[in-house]
Amino acid sequence: HLSIFTSLLASSGISADLDRRTSLTILAVPNSHLRFSPTASPATLADVLRCHVLLQYLTWSDLRRTPPAGALVTTLLQTTGYAPTNLGSLNITFDPCSSS
Repeated sequence: HLSIFTSLLASSGISADLDRRTSLTILAVPNSHLRFSPTASPATLADVLRCHVLLQYLTWSDLRRTPPAGALVTTLLQTTGYAPTNLGSLNITFDPCSSS
């Protein structure tokens, strides 16, 4: 179930940003893995959610072809102007032994 993650995208206003974009990969977090920090501000929560939105579409095959050193992928956070240089990017890796 992804209902909490989906609700957070909507309540943070991020879903409106997604409507204007194409070719995205969303790293959705299942309800069972979400934990909330009572001290996290709405802005911090929105930035964490933006890190879960990759600005390119990646298939399972694409991920399996990731080089051993990984691949830098830009997230929605990078578009906010809050992340200097490439701090709004994630290094995607793939372990062929565990398929993760």
